[in-house]
Amino acid sequence: MDEESTESNVIDFSTEREKKQKQVEILVRRIDPDYLFHDQDKVAYADVIMKGHRETWPLQSKCFELYLRSEAHSLGLFPDPSMLSRSIEQLESKAIVEGPCRDVHLRVAADDDSIYIDLCDEEWRAISVSRTEWKLVSSPPVRFRRTSGMLQLPIPRPGGSVESLKQFINVKADDDFKLVVAFALSALRGRGPYPVLVLVGEQGSAKSTLIKMIRSLIDPNKAPVRSSPREKRDLFVSAGNCHLLAFDNVSKLPDWLSDTMCQLATGGSFSTRQLYTDREEMLFTAARPIALNGIGDFLTRGDLADRSIILTLDPVSDRKTESDLYKRFENERSRIFGAMLDMLVTGLRTFPHTEVANLPRMADFLQWAVACGIDRIESAYTHNRLGAVESMLESSPLAIVVRGLIAENPVWEGTASDLLESLKGLGFEGADSPSALSGDLRRIGTALREAWGIDVSFPKRRSHRRGIRIVTRTSPSPVSPVSS
Repeated sequence: MDEESTESNVIDFSTEREKKQKQVEILVRRIDPDYLFHDQDKVAYADVIMKGHRETWPLQSKCFELYLRSEAHSLGLFPDPSMLSRSIEQLESKAIVEGPCRDVHLRVAADDDSIYIDLCDEEWRAISVSRTEWKLVSSPPVRFRRTSGMLQLPIPRPGGSVESLKQFINVKADDDFKLVVAFALSALRGRGPYPVLVLVGEQGSAKSTLIKMIRSLIDPNKAPVRSSPREKRDLFVSAGNCHLLAFDNVSKLPDWLSDTMCQLATGGSFSTRQLYTDREEMLFTAARPIALNGIGDFLTRGDLADRSIILTLDPVSDRKTESDLYKRFENERSRIFGAMLDMLVTGLRTFPHTEVANLPRMADFLQWAVACGIDRIESAYTHNRLGAVESMLESSPLAIVVRGLIAENPVWEGTASDLLESLKGLGFEGADSPSALSGDLRRIGTALREAWGIDVSFPKRRSHRRGIRIVTRTSPSPVSPVSS
């Protein structure tokens, strides 16, 4: 091969690089910078106009990548993956450095005056709820993001009654049904703290069916119920992808999971590494409604029981085929949903002027349920909460042995070491050390006082070491106000 032909086959890499860079610049200019923004966690987003409506996508998402590729094709460009990646990186930099910071919501967004609920349809419409009405809107003033599992809510229809829901779920008592409705309205409010809905019952009591139907009115999902998370990171991932978390067939709640669910239900901040090899943290700040079901009494921590609505379901006697049940439910779902929206309107209008005496730990939840017009919900919730606390105590070996101790000695005083020895004499084996015993007692102290009338205090002794004093009353104290 002669020298001239050899030179003709040599690629000019500088020209090729310049060509790709030029295409990247064209793609970046294709996206209006006014449509770029970021959230409080520095996640970059873009508003994209599709078929006459606005959609909101994270820049680091498959949807936005496909959109950018489509824009490139319309310009006669066919970018390779590296060019797309470079384009998205530049847009991401613009969104974070130059773009405004905006809140991005998942399914529900709320403030003091209004609630917006993402319908999750192809037109990206939302339901606007105000103090006077609810209506469908094409361009809500808030931004929503969507995840792959989310499904569309029914188009709400007026003229229905929330009582129609009762025929489809296995809840017999009126008070229990009121609590189910209160939980659903709390979840649609979009502001925590939320109670944790716990369904207990033997096989065949339609626990999963109840959760699926309630979820279809709040946050429909391709996977309506899931197995319990194995680690904290799994729970965070679920909370980042669903508004309502629903876990099926729970047999045991480890202490870490119980504590984290308490934080998640009432609102808290969590952090974990983005990847196990990363030094940067992934931050999650939110509150989420949670629903659990299982056969046995799996709540063993007083703080979670105190935040829970616990319903025991009886076996279904008049069983119907699931297909027939869901078919009839689907015919009523739009009207039931419309009736729930009517109650949200009432709640927004009356909440600022609603007062409830003897507010419990989940004070905002109860006040909201009363504002929404649920009749006699205060007594239903108070009795359910006290029953939940008692159920937790009856499953606690420590609570049982303390009650046995105080039955013999109405007043007991001493150190944690003394108490541990006394409890061991009654067959207790649940604490490894006096300090562990003190911690366990502090966790169940409120429950012991409210349910069984047993007061546990930790007065200072002369040696500046804290002692323990346990006394019993003739009757349990009423549920005391506790801030949320």
